[in-house]
Amino acid sequence: MRIVGFLTTAFLIGTASFALAQELPTGYGTTMPNGSKISTTLINGSDVDDYVFSGYPGQKAEISLKLPKKTQMNASLVLIRPDGTRVAEGDANLKLKTGKTITIIVQEQDPTTGDSIDVEKQIPQVLKVKYTLDQIGTWKVRVRAPELAVPVGDSGEYTIAVKYSAPPKTKLKD
Repeated sequence: MRIVGFLTTAFLIGTASFALAQELPTGYGTTMPNGSKISTTLINGSDVDDYVFSGYPGQKAEISLKLPKKTQMNASLVLIRPDGTRVAEGDANLKLKTGKTITIIVQEQDPTTGDSIDVEKQIPQVLKVKYTLDQIGTWKVRVRAPELAVPVGDSGEYTIAVKYSAPPKTKLKD
């Protein structure tokens, strides 16, 4: 019985540590009340931190990521709607503040040989997102360090802050 209990505990600890560095399903993450700030550590190249808050269409949200000065950390913000789609450049009512440019490595298919090849791409580091929410439900803010960034950079502390307006008032019809 002790061996079964030990093996169960070891499995649960191993599964939990694996899950901590993975993307969580839609709607799951650390809850961020309005006006909250959280400081924590991100392990560059493998870590993903998810934060959630409830939102309503018409609400204005502002999320910011603060990194230590002179850091080489390659962290970036992503805002994810309740339906799991990402808010991206070109979306209406989106304002981004970006930092340095990050070089990431992505796998693509070689058009001539069909082989999988590594390609370097330049992406901006997103440090602040301002957005007028367009769905009701649990919104997610993801802080991620790209797995294949060049250079890999440092692991380190960061602070995330979330604030949002009150939901718009709805007039009831008689």
